[in-house]
Amino acid sequence: MQTRVFYGFVAVGGDPRTAVVALRGTASNTEWWDDLHWDLVPFTQVQGGGKVAQGFYDIYNTLGTMTPGQQQSAPAPGVFAAEVAHAVAGGFAADLDPGLPTVVCGHSLGGALATLLVADVTANTPLKPQAWTFASPQVGDAIFAARYGGLSTVSWRIYNLVDVVPYFPFDASDSYQPVTTGYAINSLGKAHWSLGCAHSLNTYLHVLSPATVPLDPACKPGS
Repeated sequence: MQTRVFYGFVAVGGDPRTAVVALRGTASNTEWWDDLHWDLVPFTQVQGGGKVAQGFYDIYNTLGTMTPGQQQSAPAPGVFAAEVAHAVAGGFAADLDPGLPTVVCGHSLGGALATLLVADVTANTPLKPQAWTFASPQVGDAIFAARYGGLSTVSWRIYNLVDVVPYFPFDASDSYQPVTTGYAINSLGKAHWSLGCAHSLNTYLHVLSPATVPLDPACKPGS
């Protein structure tokens, strides 16, 4: 049996009660290797879903849900969206309903995976989640972007103008296209520029809400 790797969580709480599906960014050399696989492959989970980056798709196809502490299990292929939807409904102790308030969010690689998940969940379950991504790379081609735009309800792709990651991947034929709706921020003058600081989730959150999210001292201007 394979050991599972933690990619995020599904949680329900707050006031008003909301389900949050949060997916993390790249954390291992294997994931960096997958991130760099930019060949376009069909996104078969969604009819007419166009093509997406092979690396993101390969990771997405390994994802499954588990309860806390359940490390030794194998995900069932192709049912991740349904598992997430049922986890959300279970958190509300309710039946699956389009009205269940659900937010899917992710940073970097997690943003790409969140984009795939929102398309999959919206196309194949009753849930209609919102999408909030930060520093997400481009996920797929123009057909995928259009299909995603037609499926998604509330969707914000937040990107830093001086962060290089949202402009990748690319190919010789310029096939990749970002999904809507893009919301640009600019950390110049608000944070030290470096590849790491420009891409950091902390920098994104600080620029969006400087009064509530302190900037990492390593990324302060002049540091």
